Amino acid sequence: MTLMLPYPPSANHYWKRCGHRYFIAPKGVAFRTQVMVACAAAGVRPLSGLVSLAVTLTPGDERRRDIDNVLKPLLDALTYGGAWNDDSQVSRLVVERNAPLPKIKRKSQPGRCEVSVMEGWA
Repeated sequence: MTLMLPYPPSANHYWKRCGHRYFIAPKGVAFRTQVMVACAAAGVRPLSGLVSLAVTLTPGDERRRDIDNVLKPLLDALTYGGAWNDDSQVSRLVVERNAPLPKIKRKSQPGRCEVSVMEGWA
């Protein structure tokens, strides 16, 4: 299955802290909800075995980003959305980043993340 999702928030902005307690920030909750809706619309059912992912990130602007900072929020959101039972099932992960969207498209589409989920080692 392939899902087109919004660009994930950075792990630096996904979690918030209050004293000794950590929680998902409002941006993280919004992203998780969008992923859950996309998974439901695609008729996603949890995979039970090993899973391979191919992720293509297309940022909405030219800010510098570490490619690895969006992976944990993305995997957590896909787990929450029901793509698999636990993100420990991910056995292969291929990630690439495209050039940012042209300025003319940025207002209508602030960035995107295409995720292909395959059962097994693909």
